[in-house]
Amino acid sequence: MPSKSIFAPDTGSFAADETPPAATSPQPAASAPAAAASRGSWAEAFQRYHVAPLRLRGKPVKTVWLLAAGAAGLAVTALGVYAWGMSGWWFILIFLSLVSLETGRDLKRKRYSRFLMMCNLEANRAGEVFYTEIGGQCPVCNGELKLREIGPKRDQKTTAVCSVNGSHRWQFDPRVLGDL
Repeated sequence: MPSKSIFAPDTGSFAADETPPAATSPQPAASAPAAAASRGSWAEAFQRYHVAPLRLRGKPVKTVWLLAAGAAGLAVTALGVYAWGMSGWWFILIFLSLVSLETGRDLKRKRYSRFLMMCNLEANRAGEVFYTEIGGQCPVCNGELKLREIGPKRDQKTTAVCSVNGSHRWQFDPRVLGDL
């Protein structure tokens, strides 16, 4: 009796230039987005369209610089308020310092930050900061995927949302893109 390979699925015969037929699952999928997310195909839908290194006087901006600028800005603000009193101008420096500190912290921890919910900043292993444009096609309906912040104000999550059908959405994980 000939031995049967237990590692190869029995998908029938097909020519070398054809795609093998998909194996069917005995369980029906709950919904198209859930089925696509469970297969992991949404992760392959994302790509970086544009990557530009951020530079300051010809040198690449580092995540440590953002952290240091944020901490220094808060220290200068505290000293200024103590020495010259409270003024409305100090709030501008506080805001810029907090944004720099938060962005630097995200880039250091996750190597990805959604800067003021407008653009994406990423860092490589060396700590250099890049402006990136991320997008893709919906694995369910081939619509365009956009990144959006969804959720309550204090707990917003970066989510990929299909522009054709808003019910096609997945929580975005920046690790699916790989390293810069």
